[in-house]
Amino acid sequence: MFNFSPSLAYKLNDRLSLGVSGNVYYGMFELERASVVDILAFQYSEDSDGIGLGATFGLKYKLSEITNFGFTVRTPTKVTLSGTAKNAAMPIVEQSAPSESDFERDVTWPMWIAGGFAFQPNKKLTVTLDAQWSQWEEVDEFFTDFDDSAWKQITANSGDDKFILNWENKVQYRIGMEYQATPCMAVRGGWYYDPSPVPDETLNILFPSSTNSVLTGGIAYTKGNFLVEFAGEYLFGAERNVNEKPHNMPGTHQMDVAAASIGLGYSF
Repeated sequence: MFNFSPSLAYKLNDRLSLGVSGNVYYGMFELERASVVDILAFQYSEDSDGIGLGATFGLKYKLSEITNFGFTVRTPTKVTLSGTAKNAAMPIVEQSAPSESDFERDVTWPMWIAGGFAFQPNKKLTVTLDAQWSQWEEVDEFFTDFDDSAWKQITANSGDDKFILNWENKVQYRIGMEYQATPCMAVRGGWYYDPSPVPDETLNILFPSSTNSVLTGGIAYTKGNFLVEFAGEYLFGAERNVNEKPHNMPGTHQMDVAAASIGLGYSF
């Protein structure tokens, strides 16, 4: 999933600033898995992509000379993926069924609400504390709508037209700091706790999820009106021991994730 977010911010007065971002999501999804009919194994595969639109709104209010309050809301976004699925087993199950069918699947990216405080004990150092609530319960299931009527009937009977998820709302907690090393360069670091929204009964390797303790770091460089930001983070995933339940993959699950990003800005 790629998210393109052009942003604008405006300072209303010495205390209050407002901002807005337009979120343009481009999603791609590829899947291959076994499809078994009696004792025969076939390959199911699909390839899809799609676009979704949303927005993020924020404000910053100066409580005192050293303390600022921030608040942000991101709207939920529905990305409609469309593509083609292939399965040579379909004509065996139903003679009239073709070996491939176009389909659509709606994927919801949830709303979040976040707030926090920034403290500036001196001109060079800023320390932040914040929390973010995400409405993961909106990710309950992904339904696949196949164009071909035989595919619709076969997958409805087998339950393969749905990914059952039943995710749960969670709160993420974060602490960070920024040090203005030079007039042009700021150095950043932090930590956050990110609990998994996925219950054991629906955990699977297609949508992996773990409770993470995350270290972050970054550099921001300003030259005139231009701003370039580099950031990286490493997620230390907690191990999960999952017992056999419906819809999941039992066993021991654990993952670590490394991520990097770059941001470009221009101030007027």
